[in-house]
Formats: sequence, C-alpha cells, structure tokens
Amino acid sequence: MSKPVLDFCNYVLTQSEPPPDKDMLVFFQCSVSRPYSKSPSHASMRKAVRLATGKDPREDFGDCRCHVVVLRSVIGPVPYEMDDTYPADEPGGGIKHMSPEQYAFAKPLLAEPLAAYLRKWHTRYRVITTFTHDGYGSVMEKAKDLAGVDFPVYPVSNGA
Repeated sequence: MSKPVLDFCNYVLTQSEPPPDKDMLVFFQCSVSRPYSKSPSHASMRKAVRLATGKDPREDFGDCRCHVVVLRSVIGPVPYEMDDTYPADEPGGGIKHMSPEQYAFAKPLLAEPLAAYLRKWHTRYRVITTFTHDGYGSVMEKAKDLAGVDFPVYPVSNGA
C-alpha cells in the first residue's frame, strides 16, 4: 500500500470518530464513481436507508442517524463524510477486478481494518448492517468474525 493510503487508513482508525448523532452503522461496498455518496450505484442503497430512517445519509447528513462507511478496495473503511478526501476520492480497481489469487491475498488485508473499526466503535451503534455482496460481502463476513461482532450482511442470496 502507498503511504497516502496507509496514512488515510491510520487516520480513520486512530484519529477520526463517528459523528456523535449517528446510532446506526451501515457498510456499503465501493463503487466506480467518486465520491461514493454521489454514485449511481449508491443511490439504491441510500434509498433503502431513506426508506428505513426517513433521511438520506448524504442529502440529510446532519439529520440522518445512519452512519455510512464504505468498504473501499485497497484502502479499507471510508466514512461517507470523508469520501471526497484524497486518496479515497481517487479512481482505482475494486474487488470485482481482482483475479481469484489477488482476491485471496487482499481479503484479509481488507478485512482487518474493517475489524479494527468494528472493535473500536461497535458499542457506539445501536444497529450495524451492510449492503455488500459477492467478494465484498465475504470481506465483511471475515471482518465481523475477526472483530467478534455479529450483524447481518445483506443482501442474502434468496433472502432479504
């Protein structure tokens, strides 16, 4: 990993903290478009949050009780309020573009920073869930196992 990526991840894990008014945490998987909060692929996930809470996590950030953290390939956790910050705002390939060998190598490297975030902040949140699938969902499963924090990883094949 590059120094800016390591610095960003270190900042998120050691110096930043979730906004105090957020009591729900939802992880979204990254998208091709930057910033994530304005990407078309996040629109449907934001809509789900809006339907559940009555507030959009981007449009109503100050009033929405849901804190969105993006699982960014190579970087790790990216809070929505930092999604336009370098290096999170830089384009880059995601899990979907990795070979099986690259993914096998990257999965634990991606899961550990998410697990560290969960270990540090899980008690801050009343509800934790995800909208991650395929390789991203598998990374979230690994992260929750490493952190010892149980929560649903959505979507579930043939389920919710």
